[in-house]
Amino acid sequence: MKKIIIYFSIFLLVFSVKAQKQEPSGVVSSSVPKTMTFSTLTKLDPEKKDSTYKNPPSEKEGEFERDRVIQNKVFDFSPVNKVITSDIPLPNAPKTVNSTCPDFEATVNNTGRPPDPNGSAGFDHLMTTVNSTVRIHKKDGTVISTVAITDFWNGVGHTDIFDPKMTYDPYNQRWIFVCCATRSASGSALLVGVSFNHDPNSGWYLYSIDADPGNTTWFDYPSLGFNKNWIVVSGNMFNITGNGFNTTRTWVINKGAAYAGNSLSIPYFDRNDYFTICPSITYDNGENSLWCISNFNNNSGGNGFVKLFGIGGTAAAPTFTVGSTIQVGTAWAGNGVGGPQLGTSTTIDVGDHRIQNVVYRNSRLYFCQTIFTPAVSPTSSSVQMVAVNPFTAAHLETFRITGTPTAMSAFPSLTVNADNDVAIGFCTFYSDFYPCAAASFRRGLGGAFNSFVYRNGEDWYNFTFGGSNRWGDYTATTTDPDDGRAMWVISQYSRTRSGGVSYWGTWWKKICPEVCTNAYSLGGTSPNYKYEANNTINSVSVVNNGGLVKYDAGTKITLSPGFRAYNGSTFKAYIDGCGGIK
Repeated sequence: MKKIIIYFSIFLLVFSVKAQKQEPSGVVSSSVPKTMTFSTLTKLDPEKKDSTYKNPPSEKEGEFERDRVIQNKVFDFSPVNKVITSDIPLPNAPKTVNSTCPDFEATVNNTGRPPDPNGSAGFDHLMTTVNSTVRIHKKDGTVISTVAITDFWNGVGHTDIFDPKMTYDPYNQRWIFVCCATRSASGSALLVGVSFNHDPNSGWYLYSIDADPGNTTWFDYPSLGFNKNWIVVSGNMFNITGNGFNTTRTWVINKGAAYAGNSLSIPYFDRNDYFTICPSITYDNGENSLWCISNFNNNSGGNGFVKLFGIGGTAAAPTFTVGSTIQVGTAWAGNGVGGPQLGTSTTIDVGDHRIQNVVYRNSRLYFCQTIFTPAVSPTSSSVQMVAVNPFTAAHLETFRITGTPTAMSAFPSLTVNADNDVAIGFCTFYSDFYPCAAASFRRGLGGAFNSFVYRNGEDWYNFTFGGSNRWGDYTATTTDPDDGRAMWVISQYSRTRSGGVSYWGTWWKKICPEVCTNAYSLGGTSPNYKYEANNTINSVSVVNNGGLVKYDAGTKITLSPGFRAYNGSTFKAYIDGCGGIK
């Protein structure tokens, strides 16, 4: 559920502040969790046992990144105010990207509206969540199991369950599932589920965490992240009386204790001066810090700013630090327009500019949001992706899928793979087409994004909730842990109306970058042929045995210093982001 608020611009003279640590605002406890297995639930679809299961990598730290060189450095190539833009894709445009990768229906159950589609990829499964159901797929689209979301959480004592979010921890091979429960009333709760192992069918620990022991506020719109130490869930707390915004609450959960099924004592941190603080999915199991991002000021002097937060300390005793304010490009508005659609003058609520999700990978922090432009009296919505260096609080790049009054993008989510490729999932709205599911993909650092519609809308859509035509609140994009390179996106599209009722559908799309690590044989006539440091050579020439080489724009490779090889030797080439190689 998305609570609508009014954003006020606060003009400040200084945008860089000294980091300040905050003591926990309180601690909540949970009893030993309930356990659940899918075999005990009433299935909405017949269960089909997976007979092709293969063992995933061991739980050795980082092993799922097998046979890969990770370059832990940040490439600063974009000035602070530089904004790279791309046009919104059209449904009838040629689909030249990932045309052979699988895509299939996620779920079309319409009993929960808006759907709020989310999900993630494990080694052998996809899990899909919407406000009504929880579904397990094989990666070829075969449905293994579908259950009502209330049945999944039946053991924790709540029936009003909403805003599902899910991710997969590839380092410990666990699914993490969170929801809100009991809106606008006392007894509001954060629900947290962790799977027993990599197989979501094998069982879950389910926790119900009292969102406010004082019973004066209720919890809405969770944002989910993790690192080696914690599962972090942050959300917005609203007053039960009057429904006004009260504070943003961030729970920091000891991941090891939750994975063991222990009772939990969970510190939380409150900030009533920020709305929607979003923690990062941390793809570095050696990184102790977990960063969060929130909006700070979307329009001050024609520029937009965000706030960086850091969670540190130990697994049992986390700290919360309010960090720097970062300028990330030209200004935008926080809300203000609706998305057009063919067949009706009724526009679609495309939300606001809250941060949708955050990913940390290879020393970069990426996040995305919907923005509205122009900053004053906006006429369209666009998707914005930003990358920053969390260690230096430096802005690295901003990318926008720019909207027009007749073609808009909204509800983005993103992920980053081991080769620094970026995928963004989002929804598109047009005056000449029905609402669609779309994605954008970029190889490596600094290249161009290729945007495309992967599921066309079928009809116009209208579902009035909270005074607006509510489409949904988010999408999900995730990296496949099976190889650390492929990525999946789930988004929403409009289905054919029936009996005057609008219907939604959700659709999975796999994005398949080409493999970037290959073995080549050395050639040449000299048994002691050597290339010196920084010598750039043609990609088919002799290279040094054991040397690290990098393709440059897909045509050349640059050698690491000090290597020598003999004729007939082999080497492995790491291509940063594939360098455009097909």
